[in-house]
Amino acid sequence: MGESKKWVDFAAKHLCPGVGRISDFVFARGSGSRLFTPEGKAILDFTAGIGVTNTGHCHPTVVEAVRQQAGTITHAQVNLGLNEPLLKLTERLLGFVPQSLSRFFFWNSGAEAVEAAVKVARMHTRRPGVVSFQVPFKVGEYSLLRVLIFWSAFSALIYFPLNFSAVVMQDSAYLRYRTRMLRACCRSV
Repeated sequence: MGESKKWVDFAAKHLCPGVGRISDFVFARGSGSRLFTPEGKAILDFTAGIGVTNTGHCHPTVVEAVRQQAGTITHAQVNLGLNEPLLKLTERLLGFVPQSLSRFFFWNSGAEAVEAAVKVARMHTRRPGVVSFQVPFKVGEYSLLRVLIFWSAFSALIYFPLNFSAVVMQDSAYLRYRTRMLRACCRSV
């Protein structure tokens, strides 16, 4: 039995089946646009790591930048304080954008960005209502919507309650009804 086959069998027994995979290839390493199995078989990677490795796997410049960063500071959470790499990146980005775009928000996933956008909008407007107009694209966003729905069910227990509604775009009558309710709710806060 080859090493790849052993890992496939191991994964079937010990990894939850919630993630779909298009193949049973086991990737031991990557270089450029190719991935390699433990047996050394090369496979062309057309996904570029779902867009995050667009320079290819293990590009020397990226590897060196990661080495330097890991040797300086590994994980500087933005909610604990400011860190120099973030501030220097912000400074560089200011040279590329119009002056009207003078603020930046850095996060690591779309779901977290959506969550932050909801928080920022609620803080700015001081209104608790959120309406989602479409089904989320990714699992993380679906999870966020489920959390928001759960959160809204217990909003009386939260400092700044959330009134959350998911609306299908074609459901215009419900949208008008929900909008009236949200406006009434927001006036009373």
